[in-house]
Amino acid sequence: MGAEFISKTVEAPKDSITGSVIDSWSESRASYSGDWNTCSKVGKRIKFQEKYSESLKKADKKKLDEIVDNETRKWESTVIDMGIVGYDVITVKKAAKKSTAKFEKRYVVKNEGSDNVKDFKSAKDAKSFAEERSLKTGISHWISIEYVKSGSSVVCECNVTKKRVTRKPTKANVHFQEIHMYYITALASI
Repeated sequence: MGAEFISKTVEAPKDSITGSVIDSWSESRASYSGDWNTCSKVGKRIKFQEKYSESLKKADKKKLDEIVDNETRKWESTVIDMGIVGYDVITVKKAAKKSTAKFEKRYVVKNEGSDNVKDFKSAKDAKSFAEERSLKTGISHWISIEYVKSGSSVVCECNVTKKRVTRKPTKANVHFQEIHMYYITALASI
């Protein structure tokens, strides 16, 4: 079994690159696919520079290549923090909504897989159906009381907007996320 070098560059909030994020990049679920799922464990986290620069100097490029060559391991990912690219200023705007929901008590017949089979207005009809269905399919069924809604029950929406800025916000009430450029490398099993 061999290994294939893979890499990915992503912008993401500070320290948000985890094994599950890396695993989500996989296009295959096969154990030796040469994809991110074979190396989703984070091995090392390396801080390369404080602020990201599009034009890496020749010395920095050489240093980065050395890190990639020396720190990339089979079955795990190396996360290299290339520095801050900006800050996402997050604002939330509330919008009140009028609820149009209507709730109705229903007797819901379910089976062993907890699938809703059918619902009824009366318990008597639900019991008859569940008994008949259990005899016919050989699968246990039961009845639960639920409140079915129609319409929308939303009474407020909180809409998030993000604006990318290059300088760190200094106002006290401003919520922001530090966004970094990450270079992730791995030797994926094939």
